[in-house]
Amino acid sequence: MFSKDEAKRLRIDFWTAFGVYMRQHVSWLGPKQKWVNYHTGVKGIFFRLEADKRSVQVAITLEHDDPGIRALFFEQFLEKRVYLTQETGLDWVWEPSCLNVDGKEIARISRTLADVSLYRPSDWGTMFAFLEAGIVPLDQLWAECQDVFKDLAD
Repeated sequence: MFSKDEAKRLRIDFWTAFGVYMRQHVSWLGPKQKWVNYHTGVKGIFFRLEADKRSVQVAITLEHDDPGIRALFFEQFLEKRVYLTQETGLDWVWEPSCLNVDGKEIARISRTLADVSLYRPSDWGTMFAFLEAGIVPLDQLWAECQDVFKDLAD
């Protein structure tokens, strides 16, 4: 078991190392895009990378307060389902309605890799490759279709 400080240090080291690992990619939206804290520029749409002691996840979370707009966003992403599956080689889990950790209703599109741990540096290579395989195609997709979502959000 790790102390609180050791666990914090491992989390910081993991995300720092992932940021360095991702320097090999330039975002379709420009060189200033940060992979770990991906900025979509549209209220209520987030690309999330998460890692913990049991798994790693890439997710698109649709958190707009208006349920109608959230549903429109979800429908637009559904139209891109084939692209996501082809580019990543895996199916994504499509949840039109679920609760986030704060109990707020959201929609989520995600992929998860289980049985890996942020606290086992020997797993980091596998986790980095999984995150990369998810976020890089999302970046390309977002570069192509972000204007549609911006119009819907207005």
